[in-house]
Amino acid sequence: MKINKFTTKNEDEVSLSDFVILVGPNNTGKSQTLRDISDMMSEGIENSDPTIISDLDYQGETYSQFAEEFSINENADMSGRYNISGIAPNLNNRSSENVLTSQVEELREAQGDITGINIVRQRLMKFQVAFLGASSRLDIASSCETYDFHEGSPSNILQKLYENPAARQELRDAFNSIFQQDIILDFSSTRNFVLRVDEDMGDIDGNILRPTGDPQQDQAIGSKVDNQGAGYRSLAGVVLSLLLAQRRVVLLDEPEAFLHPAQAREFGIWLSEHARRTHGQIIISTHNSHFLDGVLSVDTDATVYRLNRSDDYTQYNEISRQVISNLSSDSLLSSLRVMNGVFQKGIVICEGGSDKLIYRYIADEILGERNAVYVPCNGKHNAPKIANVLREGAIPQVIVADFDILSTPSIFRDCLEGLSGEDMNDMMGKCNQINQQIRASSVDWSNVKENGFASVPNEIARPLGELLQTSENYGLYVVPVGTAEGWFETSGKVSENIDEALSQIDDDCPPQLQRFVRHFQHSLIDQYENVVVAEEA
Repeated sequence: MKINKFTTKNEDEVSLSDFVILVGPNNTGKSQTLRDISDMMSEGIENSDPTIISDLDYQGETYSQFAEEFSINENADMSGRYNISGIAPNLNNRSSENVLTSQVEELREAQGDITGINIVRQRLMKFQVAFLGASSRLDIASSCETYDFHEGSPSNILQKLYENPAARQELRDAFNSIFQQDIILDFSSTRNFVLRVDEDMGDIDGNILRPTGDPQQDQAIGSKVDNQGAGYRSLAGVVLSLLLAQRRVVLLDEPEAFLHPAQAREFGIWLSEHARRTHGQIIISTHNSHFLDGVLSVDTDATVYRLNRSDDYTQYNEISRQVISNLSSDSLLSSLRVMNGVFQKGIVICEGGSDKLIYRYIADEILGERNAVYVPCNGKHNAPKIANVLREGAIPQVIVADFDILSTPSIFRDCLEGLSGEDMNDMMGKCNQINQQIRASSVDWSNVKENGFASVPNEIARPLGELLQTSENYGLYVVPVGTAEGWFETSGKVSENIDEALSQIDDDCPPQLQRFVRHFQHSLIDQYENVVVAEEA
């Protein structure tokens, strides 16, 4: 089963591929999007009460394809009625619908696509979706009773694992890759299915522990997953759902939760490789850059949407595959963890690590504005490259540069072009003219670099002020006091006395410095709001 697209309540259409990843800042609607889809498929579009989505457009399915996820049996207690039952969307129990004989006949006699039939849209789509949230994924891997193998059907995904030897092997492979641990299905008691973990359980026939008839040999090995930490239980539940609900639309809300960074990345790699083999559709929300980096490190056809939200309007902005490739594989961008920016409202690009620490500390601790990622670009010459990628991904950004960026007009231009996507040769010309005037004056550029605007000759101050104001309109903020050292009474470079600088900020942060940081922080928020407003218009 697959969804071609959905329509939001703002009448935007969002196309969906077989593998979709939702990213963005907190509270933008990533998890709510999954809940809306789950509710609309589980309860019927007309009967549900979604928050963001108003309609779903399903890919066509024939009856034979659709019926793989449920069974149809005559109702022994009610004449002229049938029971249609299958594993529920939480994958942990069985759900049933009591329907008329005529409705069953309509399904069986239908030619071609059946997704438009009323009973399908309103009552049977629940068997075509799996939704794993924070709690449900922990329950899926819990021990459960066995079932009647001859006359019954699995009621949950762990029981379904008993029927699928290939899935048992893939589960073991996934656990070994991510945790360097082994996991096996234990059926030796004949009464319960239990997942057990250990370092290495060796070669086990069919990847399942069966009763041998000898109680001494049937002693439990390893430890029950039920007694393990959330990381083991969550991953086991997620992997089981992906392996055994492949014909469904699988909705995963932060599936990497509880995993350490390295494990999250390995899981992302495994999931991306699995997605290429599955027959269904996978839609994920995530707030983890390590997991996303793992997913995108594999040659994948994933569609990535960054969600932005203003008031009650949620915008789905697709991040192009070129941008995805740059974020995940470019040595500079990946080493600076620029990808973290897709989970925040914006990014502040700083020249160096000490600049980043100072400005971020003021934003976080003094101003209380924790809505941006601060990254050092290791020299202003690298800023345009980062800015280009972020602009193409519709991620709000600003560049904070030392005053001496004006001494290199070409870098000044490149930063503005990276931020705006526009030709900035005119701005470079104005910068070059001011730069020449400074060099022709009695003021040395080294003094300007150290002291900033205050050391500029009076006759240049006005055109320079206008140039800096215009550059700020595009997101380039030039440090008015020259460099980060200009804000403090420190001896030597701030990078060598960062503790002293932060101590001064705690004791008495200069008001001008607070205003400067607040100014570019608010610029990010304005950009973020404008992205949503522009799309809405």
